[in-house]
Amino acid sequence: MIVKGKPFLILPAEINNSSMSCTRYMTECLPKLKAQGLNTILGSVGWNQVEPEEGRFEFESLRHSIEQARALDLQLVILWFGSFKNGK
Repeated sequence: MIVKGKPFLILPAEINNSSMSCTRYMTECLPKLKAQGLNTILGSVGWNQVEPEEGRFEFESLRHSIEQARALDLQLVILWFGSFKNGK
């Protein structure tokens, strides 16, 4: 894989389903993963986290995760669930 024009060896971790919706969890979790030598985080976002009620959008927890990953120089892979998650 190439990141920022250079070869990149992915050393990943996958966080729990829906963990990216909790800013406190992410604030505690990401530095610990970085300290273990990981460089890439896979997290999921469900549509219900972004639009908890029809027409009302909340991006703050997602924005927090992106900003924190950037601050820690971690790659963040977002698994985006549309209308359905886990086959429900």
